[in-house]
Amino acid sequence: MISNWPIFRRSGWQTETIATFVLVFLLSLCLFSKWDSRFIRIWRRDLTFVLLCVGASLELLKRAWENTGLATIIERVRRRDPRKTCFLYGDAAWSYQDVEDYSNRVAQYFLHVRNLKRGECVALFATSSPHYVAIWLGLHKIGCLTAFINSSIKGDALIHAITSVQARLVIVSADLLENFHKVQAQLQSQSVLSLVLTEGQGGMEVGGSGDGGKSFDDLISAMPKSRPDCGGGAKGKFTDQIGYIYTSGTTGLSKPCFITARRMFSFAVVINRLAELGPDDCLYCTLPLYHTAGGMIAVGQALLFGSTVVIRKKFSASTFWVDIARYNCTAFQYIGEMCRYLLRHPSGRLVGQTDSLRIMFGQGLRSNIWKEFVETFKIPVVLETYGSTEGNVGLANLDGKVGAIGFTSWFIRLFRPQYLIVTDESTGTPVRGSDGFCIQTGPGVVGELVGRISWNPFTRFDGYLDKRATEKKILSNVFRRGDRFFRTGDLMTMDEDGYISFVDRSGDTFRWKGENVSAAEVENVIINNLPQCDVAVFGVVVPGCEGKAGMMCLSGPADHFTTDAGTIADLNKTLKDALPDYARPLFVRIIPHIDMTGTLKISKTRLKAEAYDPSLCSGDPLWYLNRKSDTYLPMTPDMHKSIVNCTAGF
Repeated sequence: MISNWPIFRRSGWQTETIATFVLVFLLSLCLFSKWDSRFIRIWRRDLTFVLLCVGASLELLKRAWENTGLATIIERVRRRDPRKTCFLYGDAAWSYQDVEDYSNRVAQYFLHVRNLKRGECVALFATSSPHYVAIWLGLHKIGCLTAFINSSIKGDALIHAITSVQARLVIVSADLLENFHKVQAQLQSQSVLSLVLTEGQGGMEVGGSGDGGKSFDDLISAMPKSRPDCGGGAKGKFTDQIGYIYTSGTTGLSKPCFITARRMFSFAVVINRLAELGPDDCLYCTLPLYHTAGGMIAVGQALLFGSTVVIRKKFSASTFWVDIARYNCTAFQYIGEMCRYLLRHPSGRLVGQTDSLRIMFGQGLRSNIWKEFVETFKIPVVLETYGSTEGNVGLANLDGKVGAIGFTSWFIRLFRPQYLIVTDESTGTPVRGSDGFCIQTGPGVVGELVGRISWNPFTRFDGYLDKRATEKKILSNVFRRGDRFFRTGDLMTMDEDGYISFVDRSGDTFRWKGENVSAAEVENVIINNLPQCDVAVFGVVVPGCEGKAGMMCLSGPADHFTTDAGTIADLNKTLKDALPDYARPLFVRIIPHIDMTGTLKISKTRLKAEAYDPSLCSGDPLWYLNRKSDTYLPMTPDMHKSIVNCTAGF
């Protein structure tokens, strides 16, 4: 009986509601489907997913109808058990009352001491900790916005991230000061002040801006623990903005996109339903809190649904399973690269000490390691999902289909209208039929995933701070006049059962080390430092690794750019100073000239095909980035063979 499925036992829906959806589903089968073996295999899958979506939608619509502010929702969770542990961080345990008190003091400090006004923005350039969450929550309580800055970025990219949102203050953790000091003077010239936060025995300390090096706890200790009276800011609305999270830019620097209370709740409630997380669960999160996955989805399980969340500063393969056992975790969040590192690490799993673990959820677990990972570490349930910070498309693999990021069908599209459409392989432009509309792909055909934009909280598209960037992501007149779809930029395939698999990123972005890399941003670094050179950056496959590594091809006058060791070392320094580690190209090739299209645009087709294979590169100088020495070394046939055989250690 479907009434015995876990989803219904834990959802709390009335039997009549369940029966109604089941009857609608069965009636639809009779009217629109053939009772063939294929549909019999997938009907339970589709019905389960639809019921989960409907349940999440009803809860989201209820919040929207009440127009409940984020702080109020969190307060309701706190009142159930103020002393329950909200966050674990090393040896520290933060209760819900601790988070409430700390965030209120932060709110009082920034309102009355720093005199921040509603709508003003503070950039948070810090590593993960419970303080990170309490700071942005405190800012939200007084109606201020937080810009969640990627802690890996440097130089112009860091300046752009802070100034593009007109941040008035920057909060910097001490472990990021080296990068920040290089841009601090330029930010101060634009009237951007900074607070420096360090983790110490007394908590977090602040220096600079005339605070005399006092600890942050000292600065806020005199502040009242009550919520500040700021004209309704403490209560807020469901549509209030929390701040900005950044996505990779296809034309250069990252783009800030809007994050509202409604959007955070929609992220969190879907995973909460799919993974069946509750107050008795303990979720292990090693993902950075400046991204949606860690900062909104994982943190949201604690703030919005009462689960305990373990926050770790950064991922460590050597301590991962130790922590799972230590904190008695029932779930952990992953990206594909993390799973590969765990498989490679010699310590493996502490057998018999992680019996509490029941589910892992995340993105990017590839088919070539899926079964090995599940069998090696005895994972009961894998929930592979797909989504993006700004997008309106969401997929989930509920039944553990190896290699699939989710599934769809005509029935699911009634609730989540998302499709794969045919695009031109060379330009990425959607292919349209004789009627002027886009063409859906068939089974096994690569297409771009798009999602219809509508009023529904799950299918709306709030866009970016830059309106022009927003319009570039919208595709109109897709299947009928006047419709509007969000373009994910991701290429995928679908099999005859509706299972969808990720293929590649389209355009000039690629994913490496769990981060999206903009080829244009890397190219701009070279153009600014070597203006006489032409440059082409793109992603290349590295066997045994998730995503694609960056490769850079350079062409320039012989008297301006040579291939001696000193020049390559200077190039490496330029890249290190300007780019985060994951964006630095793994391969560099010097070529006589770069191919151009008829419209004088750089053509990367041939270069991508030749990649870093010395036998295909016509004797051109070719280097790879040696991670141990952190220098570029000449590519040899033996080294290329090691890369192909997955023994190079990338």
